[in-house]
Parts: sequence; C-alpha cells; structure tokens
Amino acid sequence: MSAATNMHAVIDVHSHMLCPEWLDLLKARGAPRVTVKRIPSGEWIHVDGVPFMLPVPAMFDYEHRFKAMDGAGVDMAVLSLTGPNVYWGDEAASTRAAELINDSFAAAQRDFPKRIRWMASLPFEYPRRALEELA
Repeated sequence: MSAATNMHAVIDVHSHMLCPEWLDLLKARGAPRVTVKRIPSGEWIHVDGVPFMLPVPAMFDYEHRFKAMDGAGVDMAVLSLTGPNVYWGDEAASTRAAELINDSFAAAQRDFPKRIRWMASLPFEYPRRALEELA
C-alpha cells in the first residue's frame, strides 16, 4: 500500500497500455479504416483518416508506468486497451489482436501481481471468437 493512504490501496481503474505485437498487427491489418501515419507531431493511429491516438514509448514500458504510479500514490492499475481496441479488422485480425493484447496483459499481471490487473479485449463483432477468447 502506498504511504499516502497507509490503510487502503489506491487502484487506478482507467489505465491503458499497449504491446508492440498489437501495434504491428494494427499497422499490417487495420487498413483501410484504421491506419498508422506519421504527421509532424509523431506516428499517430488514424481512424477514418483522422488522427486518433499517438502511441508513446511510456505506453509500452511497465517500469515507467510504475514510477508514474508511485509518484501519484497509486498501488495498482487495472489495464485495458484503448480505442480502437480490437474492433478494426476482419475476423482473423480482430481475434489475433485480442489474443495478443490479452496475453500481454496476462503476462504483466503474472510478472507484477501486486501492481497489475486487467480487463480483456474481445472481438465482439465475431461472437463465437469472442467467447473462445474469453474462455
């Protein structure tokens, strides 16, 4: 528990991380609707041609995350994948995207059990595959 709270854990329930494999798959299979393009401010994820999110190195770095959490007095983070999540590909791409990010978050929880929990991303457009991934 953080020194700031001393009696209760502080849990961040709205926290996002990425994994390189998810981003690589998005780059390879997200088009035409979701693309990754370099603009003057960096390499942004674009949705329908509009800059949507800038993946920054801290989104891939758990040690950086823990330093920021410690600085803010946060004991645990509940991770989720931010938009466009896994809702951008065909059945194979969306299912693989879910597997990649869920496996990454599960590994982070195994590696840092006192700091990380997570929420699954599921390819809801493909109900059978979503149920398989949930299982």
